[in-house]
Amino acid sequence: MRSLLPALLLLAVARAAPENLLPREGSGWEGFKAGSWAKIKTTFAPEGRVPSVTLTVDKLTKVGEKDLTLQSEVKEAVGLERTTERTVPRRGEAATTEKAEPVETLADEEVAAAGKSYACTCTRTTISGPDGKRVITEWRAREPLLRVKRLEKTFDKAGTATSTYTMLLTGTGERRMVGKREVACLRYRTLRRAGAQESEGEALVSSAVPGGTVSFDEKHSRDGKVLLQIRLECLDFESK
Repeated sequence: MRSLLPALLLLAVARAAPENLLPREGSGWEGFKAGSWAKIKTTFAPEGRVPSVTLTVDKLTKVGEKDLTLQSEVKEAVGLERTTERTVPRRGEAATTEKAEPVETLADEEVAAAGKSYACTCTRTTISGPDGKRVITEWRAREPLLRVKRLEKTFDKAGTATSTYTMLLTGTGERRMVGKREVACLRYRTLRRAGAQESEGEALVSSAVPGGTVSFDEKHSRDGKVLLQIRLECLDFESK
């Protein structure tokens, strides 16, 4: 009779490993195979003007050793169509024109989010580019593995702070239908500030969807006056 010990050990390891709810790298595309795609409906609603709608199909066309190649087919309601292509790194925060410094490990912190307190590890990454630098601080829960908070500060070449962008977890365990499939989602509140401009948003994300976006609602204001509202919604996707 074969020993059950190896199977029991594997089961114990699986039970001990925390659930991984971290976002995918590569702009949300890492781990998918070429041919995966997501269809996004974007509604632009400028204050006092007629809203406009754009449909975009983002497709992963090539998985390289270090980079991913994405193709975007955009169709606007007025009939205009265009296709663009971009390359994103498979790992890390730095774009192709940027350079990342070694990640700093900061002191652990307790972060209140989504109605509870999370014990988080904290890291800071500094990324330099042709126009200045970005400093990204992230707080991640250990169990489950989860991004709880993110703060990104942008500085110009002279070192002057130009903008801040924050994300804070506000909901877990939500499920949404995308096309004909139900996916598990996380909810985040976002806030971007740059001088007199402010953008408040609410994002619903899922690592089951290529690109990660399930929906995103954002309100853009200047000096307290709403100028534009944008809604992104994933209508369908295929993951390979």
